[in-house]
Amino acid sequence: MGLSITTDQANFAHDVLEASYQKPVLVDFFATWCGPCQMLKPLLEKLAQEYDFVLAKVDIDQNQELAQAYDVQGVPDVRIVLDGEVTEGFVGVLPEPQLRELMAQLNLKSTLEIGLTQVYDAAVIGQMELAQTTLKALLDQYPDNRELQLEVVQKDYQAALEILLELVSRDRTYRDDGARKAMLDVFNLLGNEHPLTTEYRKRLMLILY
Repeated sequence: MGLSITTDQANFAHDVLEASYQKPVLVDFFATWCGPCQMLKPLLEKLAQEYDFVLAKVDIDQNQELAQAYDVQGVPDVRIVLDGEVTEGFVGVLPEPQLRELMAQLNLKSTLEIGLTQVYDAAVIGQMELAQTTLKALLDQYPDNRELQLEVVQKDYQAALEILLELVSRDRTYRDDGARKAMLDVFNLLGNEHPLTTEYRKRLMLILY
């Protein structure tokens, strides 16, 4: 969704400053000998695949003038560039949840968030087949994201349970019975006494047995 590039002194104005008028740019000042830099790099690159921003990586040893111009004291040093203006970001390694908070502060939405919104919107107007198809696509795109189902249910438990129940009824083998397991996760989250747990547990049993 976004773009990850390596830039230098000669291309910085084009790759970073000019590009920042189209979308946010995160400049990652790094060094190849820097351990924390190597830890941060894959996190930022992962986010660049999910969010619509440019990740511009600058090797300070190869671009010392650029590092001096922006007063880079230590690495990794990440700057945020919007509309040609370079502002402070953070120094060091941030855990992924905090990096995602930064994305939210920049008003950026991930492909997952955009997809979930489409699921909710389709469910609200009764287009369950569209909601189901969209949810399947998200599960395909994020196969290792066990939190995906819980993120689905945070906004609308009933709509999520309806979608998951539909998935169970159509294909028990999908994602190793993932829809049924997700429903059990929701039941545990809501508690046994919750009306939705009672209703959908009965409906699930009817489908299974």
